[in-house]
Amino acid sequence: MNEKLIIGIVGGTGKMGRLFEEFFVGQGFKVLISSRKTELTNVDLAQKSDVVMIAVPLDSVIKVINEVALHVKEDGLLVDISAVKEEPVKAMLRSKASVVGMHPVFGPMVKSVKNQTIVLCPGRGEKWFSWLEKLFKKAGAKVQVATPEEHDKMMAVIQGLVHFTSIASACALKEMKIDVEKTFAFASPNYRIATDVVGRILAQNPEVYADIGMHNKYINEVTRMFAVCAGELQKTIEKGDKDKFQKIFEQSSKHLGNFRDKAMSETNYIIEKITEKDTKNGANS
Repeated sequence: MNEKLIIGIVGGTGKMGRLFEEFFVGQGFKVLISSRKTELTNVDLAQKSDVVMIAVPLDSVIKVINEVALHVKEDGLLVDISAVKEEPVKAMLRSKASVVGMHPVFGPMVKSVKNQTIVLCPGRGEKWFSWLEKLFKKAGAKVQVATPEEHDKMMAVIQGLVHFTSIASACALKEMKIDVEKTFAFASPNYRIATDVVGRILAQNPEVYADIGMHNKYINEVTRMFAVCAGELQKTIEKGDKDKFQKIFEQSSKHLGNFRDKAMSETNYIIEKITEKDTKNGANS
């Protein structure tokens, strides 16, 4: 494993593909790129590369894996970077190469992988897995190892639940014809933080979020449970049952345990920074 390795990125003209091209070039490797925009075909790239990374939209991942899998070198590595891992890893294992399922839990707007989380799912080939893990750790990334199933179940909560509640919140604002900018004149810092998360998600590519929602089979279970809990809370408010409301609140709070203190500390820090920014902007206006 050395700097003479050739890294091939299928979908390398996309935003994530370009991000990892920059990363691998920065590590001293030669990088090949293929996409619908390049003369180099996906199959040619697979045959010429030691490491083949699949960096295409989620709804195209399996198709592209099937296209290149049998052309990857037997002593090479096949890796995908999609947000779902079970089906892609299963498809990649049809090749004769070593296989790693990889999920960079960040978008293409980051400046580097330093302090960013990357989940690695071992498929086949300990040598290549160790190489990839060490490469990202050396660059300062936070590497989390998981099985494909464990990854998808965790992402159903981390991504699915947050995406679902954010999109539903924005939809409710739309249906009620609420001007979100006007609400900030009345808002607490907590509302600002929560709405910032909604705005950040809704400012991005809807296809990416739709693909995650449609391709992770565990998300349906998560969103169904959220709907059940939201419905129960709504009925409690409708009935004016204060005791039951408090019971739901207290039981949910107890489940969070020590995280509550950490959340309080972190949000206090964020609120302080927002207040400082508002004060500075007010002074400069």
